[in-house]
Amino acid sequence: MLVAGIGGAVVLLAACSSSSTSTEASSSAAPSASGSAAADALGVIDPLTLPVTIPFTAPANHIVVDTGFGTAETFPMMLDTGAPLNVSADLVKQFAFPVIDTMDAAAAGGTVTSDVVGVDKVTLGGLSVAQVAGISPWVDEANPLSCITENGLVGANVMKNAVWQIDYQAKTVTVTASTDGIDHVTGAIPVPIQAIQGIGGSPAVAFGVGDDGLGFLVDTGSDGGILTAPKDLAKVGVDVPKAAPVIKSRVAGAAGSVDFDIPYVNTTIDLGTTKIDYPIGAADVVAGIGNIGNAFLSQFVVTFDFPNNTMYLDPISGDGTVANPPIPGASVGWDGTTAIVRGLAVGSAADQAGLKLGDIVTEVDGTPITTRDQFCATFTGPQISTITTKAGTFDAGLVDNFFTTG
Repeated sequence: MLVAGIGGAVVLLAACSSSSTSTEASSSAAPSASGSAAADALGVIDPLTLPVTIPFTAPANHIVVDTGFGTAETFPMMLDTGAPLNVSADLVKQFAFPVIDTMDAAAAGGTVTSDVVGVDKVTLGGLSVAQVAGISPWVDEANPLSCITENGLVGANVMKNAVWQIDYQAKTVTVTASTDGIDHVTGAIPVPIQAIQGIGGSPAVAFGVGDDGLGFLVDTGSDGGILTAPKDLAKVGVDVPKAAPVIKSRVAGAAGSVDFDIPYVNTTIDLGTTKIDYPIGAADVVAGIGNIGNAFLSQFVVTFDFPNNTMYLDPISGDGTVANPPIPGASVGWDGTTAIVRGLAVGSAADQAGLKLGDIVTEVDGTPITTRDQFCATFTGPQISTITTKAGTFDAGLVDNFFTTG
């Protein structure tokens, strides 16, 4: 799934991924059962190409790796455990990938049908993966994930037959045949994972929350923290306090935009031998399963041992604590023609000064933002400080102590 955001706005891609929680949320929508067999099939890794270490960049807290399709030419693509391989229409045309099926993808406001295409070979660094099904097309220009890459994503069905270790600090992905001899496994927190059929074998976990457990999709295609539906929190005895910190979000989906609120609940997550304090967003946009994104995962070196159905979390902090996700006062989205306010932290300086979701943004940090290229530069750049609309200039910087209430 592709889900976005720590800042407040969630974007569900109508192509094939998940959902997050920043004032800028970005992730992809999960395909349903139609066409899922094709997406789950194959993904044969050449053992002679292992082990390999692949560098990545991290625009807007997304993982981007150079990816090839059997030729010397490479294309930057997101690495997303929450979705199957997704390729743009341009790549389908360039490499003549055949259409072998169709797949329905749930998206905000409706369902989108995508083509399932056959891809003979996917290469990353020296790694070679054969016979992979991909989804097409990729997102359109109105979706901020198109600023991350115009090419698509490398999904779980490419990854599922090997061990993938993501070191967010070093910005490397190491792929091996087994966990033997690699760091960050011994002494790490082991978490059982289960492959979800229908989205390319994406990994799901059960975290102890409240008086029971909740299921979550592990989604490196999301820049957010942890989200789940309010009714699921209620089932495990976790109530959302009336004074809970809230992010207002605008969701871009198949049937237009939808505004909604994400309240956050400070919880203790039980991982067996380890307990972690971390806020969970109560979001109705997450259907059927919660979502764990890079804001949480980047607090660890994460090892996905797909063959043995285990994920290892090795905390980067010396004391094992996990930092809360940073929350900007406001964030900017693109509606296809105009920059708009897409996320707003309730109680922030921007909110108190009268900034509203959907307000047209003319400048960010004093720089005009009237074109998609200017928006993309903002979306993939550093944390913004100010947003200007016709009503004035507003403080969009990070909110101190956002999670201290509730």
